[in-house]
Amino acid sequence: MGVQGRGRSTPEATRASPAAPCRAPTGYPQPAHTQGRPLSKSVRSQTRRAAAPVCLGQSPACRHPSGIERVCTGRNAGGRRPVGDAGHAVPGPTAGIATLNGERLMTSLAFSALASWVLAAGGAQTYAEADRQSTETGRPLVVLVSADWCPACHVMEQTVIPQARKRGLLRKLAFAIVNYDQEQDLALQLTESGPIPQVVMYRRTPQGWLKWRLVGSQSVDAFEAFVNQASDGGEPPAASQKPTETAQGPNDSSR
Repeated sequence: MGVQGRGRSTPEATRASPAAPCRAPTGYPQPAHTQGRPLSKSVRSQTRRAAAPVCLGQSPACRHPSGIERVCTGRNAGGRRPVGDAGHAVPGPTAGIATLNGERLMTSLAFSALASWVLAAGGAQTYAEADRQSTETGRPLVVLVSADWCPACHVMEQTVIPQARKRGLLRKLAFAIVNYDQEQDLALQLTESGPIPQVVMYRRTPQGWLKWRLVGSQSVDAFEAFVNQASDGGEPPAASQKPTETAQGPNDSSR
């Protein structure tokens, strides 16, 4: 499922239109995906050096084969959730209480109350805040990776997520939005240099952390199904069960 060596897209394919996939202002080679396999150190280091994801619009010509995928990032794979803001190292499955700039984190009750107030007020937490909430409360960590230049991302941020909030879906999650342009390294680690918009979920299991991904612009019903299925420990859907409004890169015809 690798996408290395992808050529430059045509001007028509790069227009910021909801009807066609779009690409970041500058293109870079992207490392191969590791769908359904443990993440190796080499792949994780590659994601730091890659850039420029594909923005997935509503093109019916090309679609992601499965939409939802699960990647094991447990202890045996040496996987960890990405590092958030400066000073906050993300813990692994067996790590103890994390610290921020040498100080102990606030209590679980206080942080949970603050996070609930932020979400109720309509704001989004930072990745570090959501990660701490996940660590303290045990809730699944769910992150939407977005970008200002991606029309499909605007649909997710301005329509789907507010509807999901009204349905109460975010109450059982530690939720954050990561902007690709503002936190590029973090966004690349979360998406493994894949296309955006992308919803990433980390869930703790007895076998370690599991990572689920929902790729492309989605309906609120598809987002709800993803959250419920992944948080309940279900398996990813078959390749024929494609989520709505997902598309691959304009020059990637191998998938």
